[in-house]
Amino acid sequence: MHLRIELPLPPKELSPNGGKKWNVHKINRITHEAQEHAIAAVREQIPFGKPLEQAKVTIVFVVPTKGRYDLDNFIAAAKPYQDGLVKASVITDDCYQVMKPTYDVEYQRGVRRTVITVEGA
Repeated sequence: MHLRIELPLPPKELSPNGGKKWNVHKINRITHEAQEHAIAAVREQIPFGKPLEQAKVTIVFVVPTKGRYDLDNFIAAAKPYQDGLVKASVITDDCYQVMKPTYDVEYQRGVRRTVITVEGA
């Protein structure tokens, strides 16, 4: 299996530094919406199938400016996207034994998105 999906940058409310001012109900709603975005993006490409038991997952955060970005915050905020891969039956789990992730930040002027690539290991 080879899957490539594009999603918005993770919501700032889900960042460990950005979400402190939001109430738990709003965070839960935003988390659920992010998971649903990931599931919908997967469903556009592949039907339900047997999930991968080992996968190389590459997540690239495409940012619109050359500013300084905290990769750790992006990774934490993107957790609902990874959970969406599990709920969409792309991978069996998002634990390290199943998902071998790599993360990167890439600049493209004016572009804000997350590109997730999944390949069977």
